[in-house]
Amino acid sequence: MKRLQVLIYSLIGLIFLVSNSCKKENEVFPKVTIKYPLSGGNYDFRDSLLLGVEVVNGDGRVSVNLMDGSTVISVANRLVYQQGSLREYELYFTDKKLKSGKYEIRVLAFNGENRGSDFSEIRYTELPLKLNGFVVLSGKGNNATLTGHDSIGNVKDIQLSGDYPFLAFNSFQQVAITAPAFNGQLTGFSFK
Repeated sequence: MKRLQVLIYSLIGLIFLVSNSCKKENEVFPKVTIKYPLSGGNYDFRDSLLLGVEVVNGDGRVSVNLMDGSTVISVANRLVYQQGSLREYELYFTDKKLKSGKYEIRVLAFNGENRGSDFSEIRYTELPLKLNGFVVLSGKGNNATLTGHDSIGNVKDIQLSGDYPFLAFNSFQQVAITAPAFNGQLTGFSFK
């Protein structure tokens, strides 16, 4: 009976030793922590966001994405600073098609095939539709009118006094630039 117990304990020890030696050598998972900004920040179209991330046990590959539920949305970003395990990324909200709502920023770090991630929630406000407008210059001389139209139906007229050939319109800032023919000095007209 004693020999049987010794044999059973020996087999258990051998199974334990074999199972531990069969583990992958590279079972180290990266640890990712978003240090800043805190969750819940508000961002608008054309804003940039400074993202501070700590990555421990990573192999240097890091992915920064915007998430809408399980959908990955690419957002322009670049690594601007790195020292030790701390990295700083700038994210740029320049996608005119990105809709207002709550999103999560996901930072994903790799170590071989292993991954680690962290999330931070933000609120985003899209580019207002009224900024996708146009202007029309009608009439001549003291009878000229500069008319601004936005995409939600607002119209604004500005009466011009002088000969102003139309030069340019910035729909994002809602500003038209004109210059009188006689002296060429630029004048800005706002449609906000």
